Amino acid sequence: MKLMGMKGWLHWSVWYVTFSVFMLISVALMTLIFHIKVGHPAVIIYTDPSVTFAFLLLFSLSVLSLSFVISTFFSNSSHGYNFGFLIFIISYLPFLYFSDDDQYMSLSAEVKFGLSLVSNVALRIGCKTLALFESAGVGLQWSNINEVVDHNFSMLHTLIMLCVDTVVYTIMTWYFDAVLPGVFGTPQPFYFPFTRWYWCGYSSSVVNVDDTEADLPDYGDRSARFEPSVSCRKVGIKIRNLTKRFSKNQQPAVDRLSIDLYEGDITALLGHNGAGKTTTMFMLTGYLRLTGGTAYINGLSIRRDMVKIRESLGLCPQHDVLFDTMTVEEHLAFFATLKGCPRHEVNRAVHRMIGVLHLEAKSSTVSKDLSGGTKRKLCVGIALIADSKVVVLDEPTSGMDPEARRQTWDILQSQRAGRTMILSTHFMEEADILDDRIAIMAGGQLQCYGSSLFLKNIYGTGYRLNIVNNILCIPENVLNVIRVHVPGVRLESNVGAMLSFVLPKEQSANFEKLFTDLENNHTLLGIDSFGASLTTLEEVFLKAMETGDDTLQDNLQNSRVQSHTQTSGGTSSTGAASGTSTSDDEMFGVRFRRTTGAASLALQRSRAMLVKHAVHS
Repeated sequence: MKLMGMKGWLHWSVWYVTFSVFMLISVALMTLIFHIKVGHPAVIIYTDPSVTFAFLLLFSLSVLSLSFVISTFFSNSSHGYNFGFLIFIISYLPFLYFSDDDQYMSLSAEVKFGLSLVSNVALRIGCKTLALFESAGVGLQWSNINEVVDHNFSMLHTLIMLCVDTVVYTIMTWYFDAVLPGVFGTPQPFYFPFTRWYWCGYSSSVVNVDDTEADLPDYGDRSARFEPSVSCRKVGIKIRNLTKRFSKNQQPAVDRLSIDLYEGDITALLGHNGAGKTTTMFMLTGYLRLTGGTAYINGLSIRRDMVKIRESLGLCPQHDVLFDTMTVEEHLAFFATLKGCPRHEVNRAVHRMIGVLHLEAKSSTVSKDLSGGTKRKLCVGIALIADSKVVVLDEPTSGMDPEARRQTWDILQSQRAGRTMILSTHFMEEADILDDRIAIMAGGQLQCYGSSLFLKNIYGTGYRLNIVNNILCIPENVLNVIRVHVPGVRLESNVGAMLSFVLPKEQSANFEKLFTDLENNHTLLGIDSFGASLTTLEEVFLKAMETGDDTLQDNLQNSRVQSHTQTSGGTSSTGAASGTSTSDDEMFGVRFRRTTGAASLALQRSRAMLVKHAVHS
């Protein structure tokens, strides 16, 4: 929901209110237990119950705020729980100093104020003050809450410090959530609270896409595979040297990607599994932090202005992100509100989008009862609603039947005006029909970029003539006939009853005579039927992948040579005392150590189980 425009403060506020309600109920029950007499005197006799309730409630809110602070440091819930529990226990240690009344009375007010910044210490001081009033037979009342019985600290001071703790912990949560967003998210610089752009934003004159690394890099021998930029078109997304490396020792998932995506166009990202398509989209939406480079979306930097960018961003991820108990209409209304659509226009936008998606009959159906294709169509509608200026679609038609897929194509074509759309797909037909420009990635690098016709001209070898033959056909005779009209013909394949020839596109003027000759002599040549076609996008894709794979093979071969050089001196050792042995093995260029022996294997299994329980339990 953050990727669709939900503010961070709203996310934390919802969780805060939710848990505050639980805290409120618990504190009310504890107050009743402390003050009600059940067969014996109450635990707290003289103190006003409302004072006890306020004291415990403020402490609960401060602990809740502290737990939010701890949660910002962890992406794994089990790790956060274990560490939070440890911190909570450690914060009780100063209580040992207060066990002696003389030591407690000797503390100055400044020290008590400082120690009260830890909520558990403030709780201990408050309990100490409450006990002193109870022992005096007076109890804490709202009229005497400011009275001091230990010379320098009152119950009012404790309540104030609990409020201060809550505020301080909340500020810490806001800061660390921005600086340490975890694995998913774009971090702010540590000094961001002191910057003008964070509070006031950028004016349009400050961030101008045309002034930001406007020139595309030189691709060297690959430059011919990139269609020239159109200077008169508005650039919706400008990507410059975008890089993502998940580990220092791994090949980049996205390697110095630079590309311009134009407003009003649908741009396809094609590539094999693991080529970097989804990683690129996640970086553009702020889901993953960048290793290097940058990108500008409608003039705003994804490094600094992601909150502003998300106000006009629509995302359709690979997997359906829907609420099971919400209807189609409720989903559209909810996400339209998140994107900042004015309240009085939400209903109109929802009904308009339902009409565009042709989901009138399903508008009141909860998402769990929808078919897979309808769910994908709803996700597309969520990405488009509220006039999203940038729409990122990650395999939007996966799981759809052919009819629903073509309906989705029509929807995207009708909604492209004024938007910058980027789409990934594994359907070549979809990319060929739907997209204005196509970018093909392999190994994290951009291999080519341009319109479908441009790429076919670059990678295509001409026209393909496919001939279905019979047992009377002699391929050499057919080739000789074709060569009379088209001198540069080449036999590409001869498989079963199918002959495939590649005809140079420069000889297209002679195709009419060739086809006439084949038609008149098809019986003599043993031809049942024939047909000609242009280079398909699938063939372009495969050739681009071959180019990318060559680069990957070179890198892999170099790493193997390096690994072999480093491990050529590998030795094996034997431990006589324990009866265990170790040996160095290598597989796919990776060196690993194999351990044998009962004692070592038992130790290794124990260690693995401890790590498993520590990480996943």
